[in-house]
Amino acid sequence: MKFDVYFAFKNKDGKWCPGIKATPMDFDMLVSLLKSPSIKTLVEEVRKGDKSRKVELPSICWVGKTRTGHRSAAECDPTQFVMIDVDHVKDIDYCIENVRHDIALDDDLFKHVLCVHKTPSLGLRIVFRAYEDLPRLADQMDWLGKKLELSKYGDFDTAVKDFSRISFLVPYEDFVYINENIFRDKVTFDVEPIRADVNQGDEKA
Repeated sequence: MKFDVYFAFKNKDGKWCPGIKATPMDFDMLVSLLKSPSIKTLVEEVRKGDKSRKVELPSICWVGKTRTGHRSAAECDPTQFVMIDVDHVKDIDYCIENVRHDIALDDDLFKHVLCVHKTPSLGLRIVFRAYEDLPRLADQMDWLGKKLELSKYGDFDTAVKDFSRISFLVPYEDFVYINENIFRDKVTFDVEPIRADVNQGDEKA
């Protein structure tokens, strides 16, 4: 499978802006990008306090795929994946250890969770395959958030409301869990298409 990746660009005023033109990437292409020194350098700058550099990072749309090649809520179809964030994490290592442990011990989570990674701001992001009988993005996020008890680690973010929402990428070593079988389409699912909650997109931390 492929996900749409977007590369930041400078506008006519020389200001960095999140990408709007999609570059579809499969697992191997994405890993190669995540291992690039430029991403690591930018994330290090963000974590040192220069949050303005974050917008220069490439971003990915886990939840939607554009039909036209350009990012727009009206032109994105669901990938059937959902993104959930924990912000303002009190202890990131403790959070990672427990989330990975819970995924490993739960067959259902193990089959559905695509990846877990730190965010540029040292929160945690979980990307997972949509579950049956939960038709809305908000329902999916609420269900997984409660199952993993994410609120005990930080602020459980349910801000992803449409299929054009992007998230900034981080270095490969910040991906603390990857289910390569899902990335390579070795796991099959049968789920009704999920619905967005609003009709406007934006970028995520």
